[in-house]
Amino acid sequence: MQSSSCPEYKLLQSELMTKLETLMWLATAELDALRNEHYETFMSLESQFELVFSAKQNALAVFRKHLTEHRCQPGAIAAA
Repeated sequence: MQSSSCPEYKLLQSELMTKLETLMWLATAELDALRNEHYETFMSLESQFELVFSAKQNALAVFRKHLTEHRCQPGAIAAA
């Protein structure tokens, strides 16, 4: 898959990547809290995870829509 020179594509891709990176961090922190039996911390992190996951889903929908409408990046994400 080739990268696109479309600035909107790059912005949407960056937003999606940031949300995915945040989810990775939160999942790791949740696992650590659970392993160490810090249940209040775990529940707080789980609430944050759910909010970020929802935001990631929205960002992915916007990214897919952009790919479909502008066709600035060929690939399977728009069709997935």
